[in-house]
Amino acid sequence: MPSILKRVCIIGAGHVGRGLLTRLDQTAAGHIDIQMWSRNAFEANFEKIWANQYLLTTHKEDIWPRADCYIIAVKDDAIGDVAAWLSTFVQKDACVVHCSGSVGLEALTSWFSHAAVCYPYQTMALSQDRDVHFWNQLPWLLHAATPFALEKASALGALLGPVRYFVNDDQRRVYHLAAVMANNFTNFILGLSFDVLSQHQLDKNMLSALLNITYANALTHNPHDIQTGPAKRDDQATMTTHLAMLKPGSLEQQAYIYLSTLITQKHQP
Repeated sequence: MPSILKRVCIIGAGHVGRGLLTRLDQTAAGHIDIQMWSRNAFEANFEKIWANQYLLTTHKEDIWPRADCYIIAVKDDAIGDVAAWLSTFVQKDACVVHCSGSVGLEALTSWFSHAAVCYPYQTMALSQDRDVHFWNQLPWLLHAATPFALEKASALGALLGPVRYFVNDDQRRVYHLAAVMANNFTNFILGLSFDVLSQHQLDKNMLSALLNITYANALTHNPHDIQTGPAKRDDQATMTTHLAMLKPGSLEQQAYIYLSTLITQKHQP
């Protein structure tokens, strides 16, 4: 795929960094050079797959001093420090991008004027194992500090996927907040429900049909309008029975009490 990006350096080899490498290999293999730097040694299997195609390094001195785009794919609270570190040996007019939903452009513009954000609006766990269908449906939220950075971020976005939105820092933070509630919190509750079934040697796959319908309904209706269950009805007898089935003080019981209280407060006059 033709692109103005010919040399891309990924800083970080976590879920996001590995996912980016996987996706760029799908869309631009043979058209752009890719380098990945990691603070820690690469996993043997990862290195076996990629080392012959792209430059993987743990050495600062190996990082290209001039590339079309540097992508900082590290934890949110490390982005500013990594940008400062990168500025000590990378050209000052470089386009530097981060992938965070909650960190603003200022974490980069303190060091690089041509700063941008390219945030994947999807969980990136296991992203290196995903197929083209996953990436083609993934929305990317873009933002840039200068026209030059916007051009580079747009080119990067074009390689990453067809679903792209241009949003500012404040809008992206709200999207990130909603994602944490919809994805991270939901995933935690699912883990608790799996734990309950496991404790009783029951099959977690029994939840599959229920979950499919629950999420399908939530995407086509207001979830508050289709809420069901004992907490909505303020069915104290059923909730008391459930609580007695859970270990006192356990995460499962704490979650049940707290969430049931919130649901009752929302739906009872």
